[in-house]
Amino acid sequence: MVRWVTGWFLAACVVIIAVGCPSLAAASPPVKNVLVLYSFTQRDLFDDLEPLKASVRSHVPVPVNFYVEYLESKRFAAPGFQESLRENLRLAYKEKALDLVVVGAYPALRFAIDNRDRIFPGVPIVFISITSVRLQGQVLGPGVTGITETADVHDPVDLALRLHPDTKNVVMITGASEFERYWLEAFRDEFHLHEPNLKLFDLSDLPSDELLNRVATLPPHTIVFFQLMPQDSAQPVIGTVQLLTAIAKQVPTYCVIYRCFDHGGIGGSYFDGIEEGAKGGEIAARVLSGEKPESIPVAHVAERPTVDWRQLRRWNIPESVLPPGTIVLYRQPTVWERYERYIVAGVVLIVVQALLIIALLWQRARKKSATAALRTVAGRLIRAHEEERARIARELHDDFSQRLAVQCIELVQLRENLPESEVEERARALKVLKETKEMSADIRSLSHQLHSSRLELVGLMSAFSGLCEEVTKKYKIDVHFTHHEFPLNLQKDVELCLFRVAQEALGNVVKHSQARSAQVELGATAKVVSLRISDTGKGFEPDVKSAGAGIGLIGMRERLRLVGGKLSIRSELMRGTEILAEVPLSTSANKEQVEDTQKGGWSFESPTGTAGG
Repeated sequence: MVRWVTGWFLAACVVIIAVGCPSLAAASPPVKNVLVLYSFTQRDLFDDLEPLKASVRSHVPVPVNFYVEYLESKRFAAPGFQESLRENLRLAYKEKALDLVVVGAYPALRFAIDNRDRIFPGVPIVFISITSVRLQGQVLGPGVTGITETADVHDPVDLALRLHPDTKNVVMITGASEFERYWLEAFRDEFHLHEPNLKLFDLSDLPSDELLNRVATLPPHTIVFFQLMPQDSAQPVIGTVQLLTAIAKQVPTYCVIYRCFDHGGIGGSYFDGIEEGAKGGEIAARVLSGEKPESIPVAHVAERPTVDWRQLRRWNIPESVLPPGTIVLYRQPTVWERYERYIVAGVVLIVVQALLIIALLWQRARKKSATAALRTVAGRLIRAHEEERARIARELHDDFSQRLAVQCIELVQLRENLPESEVEERARALKVLKETKEMSADIRSLSHQLHSSRLELVGLMSAFSGLCEEVTKKYKIDVHFTHHEFPLNLQKDVELCLFRVAQEALGNVVKHSQARSAQVELGATAKVVSLRISDTGKGFEPDVKSAGAGIGLIGMRERLRLVGGKLSIRSELMRGTEILAEVPLSTSANKEQVEDTQKGGWSFESPTGTAGG
């Protein structure tokens, strides 16, 4: 009696809690349970499980639990095996509320259909990894749909004979299960189409050692089709994978259904497991969402020829003979494929650099042309300047100097003709005579500065010596002239250029340096003739040049540029200035030196050795 009351009390509490707290009753969301049955125990045969699970869960809004069973379908023919398997599955999943059964490959599909009422009655079935030819004439019953593969034995046989056109013998290696016997018969039917040209060796269901011995004695021009399905429960000394590897080392080996990559097989015709898993997951999700399997048409996936690139290399099979659309696995990327981005970037960079170089060369050519034109114009201006200086010098010497000389003679005569008593007039005449003589001397000096006839008549050395003596005498600045190892066959333009540079430099000494002495040194080496003018005056800073000195320096630079020379200046405050003019000793100026002069011209150097200008 107490136990009866206690039971009723607990039941009442449960009802009260459920009614009073409906949120607790709804706390656990609905869950879908899916059982996956694969025909074989070899796990690596199936690469569509993960895509299938991902596809289902992405399309179903509630949680989905998967239970996976790998069936040893190779034992289905053994007496009582299917009954035992059926009972084990029934006991294992009788407490599970299964919503869907997914089967992979035909043996599992046939087993699920034949035993559905005893294991999972009324549960819909979705199949994958089944070729369409296996379902021809089969009664699937209600609540079944899925995906078929459209391939048959023709594709792998055609692929193998295409890659080995000299084949004379074909070997079929398979087992004794219903699945393997089916594909053996399908292979024989396909082989009959090639029987006039080929010989078939059937090495089915042989022990491993005997099989290896038979393979070792196969004649040349033989290919092998390996269709022996692995079985996890059977682990002999030489397993299925080891057997395949050993055979593939001796004879070109292909597979019909079993994927023999990574074990020495060349290839076959296979479906895309990821694609099939995703499509199978979509169909499974539709069933889990409430659609009836009968209303969902069976989908299809096409197989494609697939080969192992490593085995193509091993058996010297060119890729050019592969059928269009063939998938090549494990191909080592070419240099282009591996470094495509870097190669493209490098080519683009090279093209850009080439365009920039071309643009720079074009600009350089334009600059050289413009510089040459400017140099030509500057040369014409300087020559015109020299001609004008010479003309003015001749006018001063031949006209004004002569007229002043005549005037001096007349003033002398006028003074002599004046009476002795005209003291004041005689003194005035003497003064005018003296001023006229000074004016005549100044005009002669100006004429010599404008155009030194001494340079043409007695040469450069005498002209320099006379110039230094004239500056010393006229401006009271002690100018010393020295020369050594100097050639006597300089061009007239070079001599005139050096003389004008010396004139301008000494003019700057007189006007700006406040020096009491200066040095003029003329010399030559095997390559250049040099003129050095230095003083001990106040100097100047390179960045603080006077306008007058700047114009003179520019004139010196332009003159030297015309003869291929260059000008360098070193100056230091309160320590004087040194000007160095250098001209190449050649008939025509060295082009590189001209270009250097165009770039640098003349430069200033500070006491620390840095150049400015």
